Amino acid sequence: MNDSAFIFLNRYIDLYDAIDDPDNAGGIDNSEFENTDIPSPFEIPLPEKNIISPEERDQIRDWVLGINMDGTVGQALPTRRCEHCGGGIYENALTCNHCRAEWEPCIITGAPLVKTNAVHCKICNKGAIREHWNDYIQATMHCP
Repeated sequence: MNDSAFIFLNRYIDLYDAIDDPDNAGGIDNSEFENTDIPSPFEIPLPEKNIISPEERDQIRDWVLGINMDGTVGQALPTRRCEHCGGGIYENALTCNHCRAEWEPCIITGAPLVKTNAVHCKICNKGAIREHWNDYIQATMHCP
């Protein structure tokens, strides 16, 4: 999952810098997220201050730069096929950017529930991805 981690942490560094200097926030590149249902940083207000220290930010920045220099990560988020229209969408999208179909989020992971791997809790009737449901129930023995 280094590809996704790289993209999300790189975005986090951009947002951190934009929070520190709101006057220069317009330079955030949103291209990796254009065909996802992840909100653009231009559509939502930024927090007034960062929640992690500059030292923690530097650790994240060092990892992002290091893995980028290794050349071992891709520059795109993983995709899946929409089960309604067949279009390619971000694997964790809850809304298809082509046909606007929507999926219920997994109660455990937040990932979309696709028909082939969904189960529903007999207590709360919330849906989950079967594999994650089984792991959660085995570990906790109660409804999430």
